[in-house]
Amino acid sequence: AVLPISYYSDALDFLESDGFSGAAARICTDDLAHPALEVLVKRLTSEKRLVTADGCEEPFSCDFASLIQAERVISSPSTFAITAGFLGSGSAVHSRDWVQNRIDDGDVFWSRVRENALNGYSVAEEI
Repeated sequence: AVLPISYYSDALDFLESDGFSGAAARICTDDLAHPALEVLVKRLTSEKRLVTADGCEEPFSCDFASLIQAERVISSPSTFAITAGFLGSGSAVHSRDWVQNRIDDGDVFWSRVRENALNGYSVAEEI
């Protein structure tokens, strides 16, 4: 799922204020041309922070490895990103609106995400 661009922009702002100012960033998606990502790509490109998977023969594998190795992941509510979060040692930033929507629908998984009660999965912030 691609969340509103405001989520991704606000999450980048949070990370900058949390000690990751100027850090390299990689967008892991199967649709980099998605209109919702245009603003994000422009921002990261203009800041010379965008890292791509150029030269990678298996982009999904490279994306997954990058997510696992990242200190922070600005996560979409996708199984791909969440699984990488479980396998890595970093922490995730999630959409507060998405988490609340899932909790309101009775989703126990997202309730446990909010409580930071998933063994091996760490949430840095909800934006």
